[in-house]
Amino acid sequence: RPTAKRTDIGFENGHAKWASATAAVTLDSLNGHAEAARGRLEFAADGTTQNAVLEGAVRLVADGRGGDAEKVVEQTSRHLWKLTGSSQQSARVTSAGSKLSADAIEIDRDGQTVRGQGRARAVFSPDGQKKVRLTGFVGDPKKPTYGKADLIVLEDATKKGTLSGSASLWQDDSSLFADDITLSDIDRTVRATGGVRSVMSPAR
Repeated sequence: RPTAKRTDIGFENGHAKWASATAAVTLDSLNGHAEAARGRLEFAADGTTQNAVLEGAVRLVADGRGGDAEKVVEQTSRHLWKLTGSSQQSARVTSAGSKLSADAIEIDRDGQTVRGQGRARAVFSPDGQKKVRLTGFVGDPKKPTYGKADLIVLEDATKKGTLSGSASLWQDDSSLFADDITLSDIDRTVRATGGVRSVMSPAR
């Protein structure tokens, strides 16, 4: 259900085909809530929305996650959200204290997967909701762990995280660098490949 100060609607064969909204745009659905400066919706023959494009200081809450981006595209048929940042601000997604920022982020609702690509940064915090937390690979398991890479993929179903391309992971004085790093919150393992360097300091 979209609302805005101004909405233009395009019709085809007597049915609404699209809607373009500007100024104080909000979009409410069964999956969540979004706010933006402007937006555009496409409608199916039965009147339901097929896709949504929101632009300008977009704020999104969906499936227990919050997001901020310059542009958000929802592909309804694929149950996919695409968040794109601006030249000044990366796209950001938060979930139960953990955070992911990148030039572009995809949220696959069916696969319960979040992908951050381009200057990806992450903060993995302890999580009571059983989503990916990936903390305590070294040091204190109650403290957050920080990571960065060209690409970061978080899989809630398998509780795995993959950092690819100039990957690094650190907590306090302990750090791990490699081409690729894979973490499993179930197995409590960390696997690093390619140019591996590490500094492991004992927990206080």
